Amino acid sequence: MSEGDITSAKKVAIFGATGYVGLMLVNRLIREKISLTLFVRNKRRLKHFKESQDFTICDSKIAFENLDVIAEQLADVEVVYYLINSLSHTPDGLTRPGIELAEIVSSAAEKAGVRQIIYLGELGVEKEGFPLSEHLRCRLEIGSGLRNAGVPVTEIRAGVIIGAGSVSFEIIQALSKKLPFMPRLSFNTGRCQPIDIDDVINYMFHVYMHPSFMGQIVEVGMEETFNCDEMVVLFAKYSHGRKLSRLQIPFLDRLITKKVMARVIALLSAIPYELAFPLVDDMD
Repeated sequence: MSEGDITSAKKVAIFGATGYVGLMLVNRLIREKISLTLFVRNKRRLKHFKESQDFTICDSKIAFENLDVIAEQLADVEVVYYLINSLSHTPDGLTRPGIELAEIVSSAAEKAGVRQIIYLGELGVEKEGFPLSEHLRCRLEIGSGLRNAGVPVTEIRAGVIIGAGSVSFEIIQALSKKLPFMPRLSFNTGRCQPIDIDDVINYMFHVYMHPSFMGQIVEVGMEETFNCDEMVVLFAKYSHGRKLSRLQIPFLDRLITKKVMARVIALLSAIPYELAFPLVDDMD
């Protein structure tokens, strides 16, 4: 189906509709006059959409005992966007409920006759001597969990999403404004490929029912790569007019662990430690 034919689809469902990317996607699909079924935990975050009549809000708990209920709510849906990212860090380690949720949604989608699942994952390549972080590994496993039921999955693996409101963006902005200098850290060696939020939404819209992308993994991001401290320094320069020096101080390098860095981020930004740590853990 081409973009010109997209409005002929019966309905689209979005799981994770109240997250940063979810809200942006909802706005785009409403503009395209596509009928929506939105699965959310907090209906109040969608109250500003009340003027639009062509969407249904579902707050059913995503659990195996509710699989039949979810399948019934997906009965007239052709495409499911899966945007749930429930991974977070606790004192006991990384929680992994997202994998189970993915399997529930994919099973319900298959039962309902959904034709495509579109999943927004993350870029990550495992190389010898450079294992993936637990967070990235879980994100890849969610994609596998969605594919288990047999519905064609289009997995979009995106780099660091740049846009006001995204967790990564808010961290970069806070550090670029408030740090006196950017320390070079031993674990900040991983390279990433940033991508603008508008480009992410365009990709997610473009793969909708597009035969070429059915069952495919699509990797998106700019060609140039950066590590995290380079992005902070560049953002400080071009957004705040600050020259933020990158300094390698051996004592600090031993003192600032990933947990310490996550707590610094939580202190300097509005991002809680539980969300900051998985992102810091991805920096290797």
